[in-house]
Amino acid sequence: MFTLLLTYPDNKQTKNLSAVILFSFGYARCLSFWCYLQVHGTAPDIAGKDLANPTALLLSAVMMLRYMNLGDYARRIETAALGVIRDGQVLTGDLGGKSTCSQFTEEICRRVQALN
Repeated sequence: MFTLLLTYPDNKQTKNLSAVILFSFGYARCLSFWCYLQVHGTAPDIAGKDLANPTALLLSAVMMLRYMNLGDYARRIETAALGVIRDGQVLTGDLGGKSTCSQFTEEICRRVQALN
């Protein structure tokens, strides 16, 4: 995994390219103007269906926590999120699984708590 650091104000195309390289908009992360954001758009086709992949949002939060010198919290969240993906048991559809966003998130939260 890698992180793109961009300073161009409208970097949507670059963020989308990073998502294509990683094969999933839900998995890419980007830091733009010291503003931490997820990569994907509104995804109206899956809105309200509990199908979104929250990984990009979580990894953006991890970057923000590191910037705020809260590395221990960042490490726990990143370790939990990437562990869930690595294990492959609870994955959203874009990662090849059948789990909902809620199930995926609950598994990450369970692992974060186990790391405390």
